[in-house]
Amino acid sequence: MTAATDKTSPETDLRGRSGNGGSGDMVAKALSLLDLLAEYQNGAALSDLASRSGFPLSTTHRLLASLIRGGFASLSGSDRRYHLGQRVFALGQQVASARGFAGTVLPQWNGCPSRPVRPC
Repeated sequence: MTAATDKTSPETDLRGRSGNGGSGDMVAKALSLLDLLAEYQNGAALSDLASRSGFPLSTTHRLLASLIRGGFASLSGSDRRYHLGQRVFALGQQVASARGFAGTVLPQWNGCPSRPVRPC
C-alpha cells in the first residue's frame, strides 16, 4: 500500500480522514492537527503539518498558535518542531481515571478484530 492510500501513514492528507476539507470548521481543523501531531513522535515541522493537513501554511500556523496557547501543543525552541502539549496528556489521564482501566481499555479491546484472548 502506498503512502497516498495508507490512512495510518504520516504522509496521508487529513482532508480525507476528517471530512472537513474546506468547510471552515476551525474546531475540526484544530482537532485534526492534534490527530496529526500524535503521529510524529519527534515533532513535526510547520510545513509538514500544512502539507499533510491540506490547510494553507497561514491557517496551520494560526491553529497551532491557538493550540499552544491552550496547552494542547508545544513548539520546541531548538528545532522549531511542534509536539502534543501536556494538556492532551492531562485530558487522557482524566478520562482513564474517570472510567477506570477497564472502562478505558475494554471498548478498544472489543473493537480489535484480531485479539488473541479476552482479558480477565
